[in-house]
Amino acid sequence: MKTKDVAVLPPDYVICMYVRLSSEDEDVSEIMINGSRHIFIEKKGKISRTEEAFSSEERLRSVIG
Repeated sequence: MKTKDVAVLPPDYVICMYVRLSSEDEDVSEIMINGSRHIFIEKKGKISRTEEAFSSEERLRSVIG
């Protein structure tokens, strides 16, 4: 049986995609990033902390410009 190569995405890329997809969700009214380890989503008036985190403060800064 042949196995297929599977691309492993860098964790910071996955977080960026999560934030982007959340921003496109009509129920999400706000995305709050308070440092590399604290990402919150406000959805339908309820604020929830996500389990996502950037690998470092430097990586967060490079992603947000």
